[in-house]
Amino acid sequence: MTAVQIVQPNKERQQVVRNFNVNNLETFQKYKILGDKHQAAMLKKIFVNYVCVGDNIFSTTCHDGKIDFETKNFFFGRKFTILIERVSEFQLDDLNQMRMEEHPFALNFINSIIKTQMRNSNLCQIGRNPRFFMRSEAKVFDGAVQTWPGFFTSSWIFQRGLYLIIDNISKNLSVDNCLLLINDQMDRFR
Repeated sequence: MTAVQIVQPNKERQQVVRNFNVNNLETFQKYKILGDKHQAAMLKKIFVNYVCVGDNIFSTTCHDGKIDFETKNFFFGRKFTILIERVSEFQLDDLNQMRMEEHPFALNFINSIIKTQMRNSNLCQIGRNPRFFMRSEAKVFDGAVQTWPGFFTSSWIFQRGLYLIIDNISKNLSVDNCLLLINDQMDRFR
């Protein structure tokens, strides 16, 4: 396990991250609707730079009032009104003095940034958890099993500040494809 303390280099610039909530849509609707290019353009116009994590939209843009807009396209047979309101904010510089319980949204924000950067690298995410593997470094054993080296990442706030935790992990995969495995099972039961 590797732990790296995250320190913000420029103490003169206080960066406030505001947390907005989209609470009038079901989860599957949020991803479909907010991921649409028209809604993404609308959010970009409102927030400039933003990060979506579950029900939350994080941005450094100051916007105190409620935001609502109607979708341009039809989704699931109808148009939706998107309701967004600010629910909290935190300063990035304050993360080193906070306890995790004091602002769970901050950790969601940091973990989302980490996952996004890992996805943008040459690493392959397998599963929902932030587990990333190096396909190019895979080793095959006995022509049957592949082992992919990788990393599990998370951020935590400890007494001495914000830390990025990186654990080495491996993923074992069968070399056979699904069709070969199905045909093998079918041959066994004939």
